[in-house]
Amino acid sequence: MRRRVSYFLIGLVMFIAAAISAGLYSASREALSQLNYNEETDTRIRSVIDRMMAQETYSLTHEDWGPSMQALADIGPQAVPRLIETVDRARETYISRILAAGLPPSDFSIRVEPLIVQTRGVMVLGRIGDKRALPILLDIQAHHDLCPLRCEVDNAIKSINGIRVRAKGFLKAHHRTRSNFSMQWSAASESRVVPLALHAAPTDAGR
Repeated sequence: MRRRVSYFLIGLVMFIAAAISAGLYSASREALSQLNYNEETDTRIRSVIDRMMAQETYSLTHEDWGPSMQALADIGPQAVPRLIETVDRARETYISRILAAGLPPSDFSIRVEPLIVQTRGVMVLGRIGDKRALPILLDIQAHHDLCPLRCEVDNAIKSINGIRVRAKGFLKAHHRTRSNFSMQWSAASESRVVPLALHAAPTDAGR
């Protein structure tokens, strides 16, 4: 009787050990697969962000929703860290790419081009609705009064966290932006404005 119990216990222990080993092996394979997936996704996100940065601009008073922006929104929360980085470092990225191309950036382009990219990134962050974007959005809200960037930041915060947009300030900023950008756009004819992503992926078509 004791032998039977011993054999049973030994068999049970071996079965449990085999099950644990199989589980660990399966988990390790899944983790490796997830790592490869993340690397591939990150490469794709970078490429789509480059296309978003290279997207042509037809107006300085509002920003259109382009195919690359929709692609990033479709990727969803996994794109949020790179989008936050893009928004946060838009000015540095623009200057470094311009200098790498051997073209001196104008004061106007340094002021305007990063704001365009930030506006697009903010719009995508608002569409995704991930609360990790709130710190950068609130920081921009505290330091920028001009639309379209400020307007899209307000909209994104409202979308993510249900914060009510201050309508009075929104309208004042919007009217002020139209006036300021109209004067700046006229002055831009005297200086060359270089697109942000000179060596990025091809520009979105069909906007």
